[in-house]
Amino acid sequence: MGRPKSLKGTAKMTPAARLAKVARVDAWENVITGHRTSRDKTTGARIQTIAPAVDRQKLEDIYHGDDMAAKIADLPAQDMVREWITLTVDAGDTEKNTQAADDMLQALDDLGARAACREALTWASVFGGGMVLMYIDDGGGDNVEAMAEPVDESRIRKVESLDVYDRFEFEIETEYSDPTKPNYGKPETYRLRNQTSVRGQASQPDILIHESRLLRFDGVLTNRRRKVRNNGWCDPVFTRIETVLADFGVSWAGAAHLLTDFAVGVFKSPGIMQAIATDQDDVVHDRMMVMDMCRSTIRMLPLDGDEDFERRQTPLSGLPEMLDRFALRMSAAARMPITLMMGQSPSGLNNTAEGDIRFWYDQIGGRQNAELRGPLEYLMRLLFLSAEGPTRGAEPDGWALDFKPLYQPTEKEQADLRKTQAETDAIYIDTGVLEPAEVTESRFGGERYSTETQLDDSIDRTEPEPEPPPMIAPPMIAPPTAPRLPVPNEAEGDGDNQV
Repeated sequence: MGRPKSLKGTAKMTPAARLAKVARVDAWENVITGHRTSRDKTTGARIQTIAPAVDRQKLEDIYHGDDMAAKIADLPAQDMVREWITLTVDAGDTEKNTQAADDMLQALDDLGARAACREALTWASVFGGGMVLMYIDDGGGDNVEAMAEPVDESRIRKVESLDVYDRFEFEIETEYSDPTKPNYGKPETYRLRNQTSVRGQASQPDILIHESRLLRFDGVLTNRRRKVRNNGWCDPVFTRIETVLADFGVSWAGAAHLLTDFAVGVFKSPGIMQAIATDQDDVVHDRMMVMDMCRSTIRMLPLDGDEDFERRQTPLSGLPEMLDRFALRMSAAARMPITLMMGQSPSGLNNTAEGDIRFWYDQIGGRQNAELRGPLEYLMRLLFLSAEGPTRGAEPDGWALDFKPLYQPTEKEQADLRKTQAETDAIYIDTGVLEPAEVTESRFGGERYSTETQLDDSIDRTEPEPEPPPMIAPPMIAPPTAPRLPVPNEAEGDGDNQV
């Protein structure tokens, strides 16, 4: 590696300048083989600079024009809301808890929350951000300017409706500027840009909207610096996989072109070139037309004595394996199991469909908690606080949402689960942990069989005081008797009777 250059003259330099003067770049290289030298072609590889994700038309074209791109954006959002949620509410007794949870789920259905979340998640993948605008009646009436103010949670009457937009329809207007607050640097208000209906008969002007009236869904993880280049938004999922998408599409398009020329007919006839050279093109053309008209699997092909016709096939050896590898590369880039992307495991690859599906559902479960839980909990909290909401404006002391499991067991797995649960319930009943009525209501009281156990609060589960043992009278003990003293001459009999 050689010795460093002399440090003479560096004493008066700043530490940064002195470090720059002696710094070297060390790496392995082989001057014999040329590895990592200027003769190595791989040293010319450079990462391509990625432009900001601000070309809306390009992203629209990718999503609407490429079926694989659409699946990559659609499928995660679809699975994240497919089985939806369950809600647990602590609002008093069991009956009130169940009623409050059912009313909340019904309120979400009335608003179309599931469809709105799915669409917003899709636009987050396609464009880097999706927004759900909540029209909240909190005392502002029909005044559009009131939408620029924070939601007054103490005056919410009703959450009226939800509208979904992509991030290009919004632009950040102001940001929180107090560095002592946790929301410092985050958007405070957004401007909803001029919107026109499909037929242009209805339009709305720009509207300033406070972030508390919006549910924001972001695209892929993006650092702060790149967000600045994206006008405050995250990257779409297509930014990373655009090249792989193009390679995948070109590979399959190339395979389709090969099939169009899979078997080329070759017709040999003496004198063809001479006929063309003597301006007898029409003769050659007519002969070729006759050949094309007669070629068929059920017709004969007339040939002259010196003529010949054959089919030459394009070799396709290795093409299926190559297409499988392109599909595998696409699957890795999209972070999606190939069994879901292609509909089945390509030939030559191990059939691991069940394991792939479970891995996919675990991944979706993580995204549900990271991307969907926060906006949903905020929406449900506003519904609880609504005067016309499920609890008439009183937020329960405790409530929690859970996402239903995505994996659906087979009939055999369901039967095994019920058998195991029945054995467990029998043990609980025999030991007095549960009452038979509680088990019946928990398993079969709802719309479908459930393994969740709901306790009946009206049952007194306190253990009774143990009864004192019965009083047992102590045994009667006879008083001790004095020892009998022998009577004199008793053993010898009466002395008066002696002779």
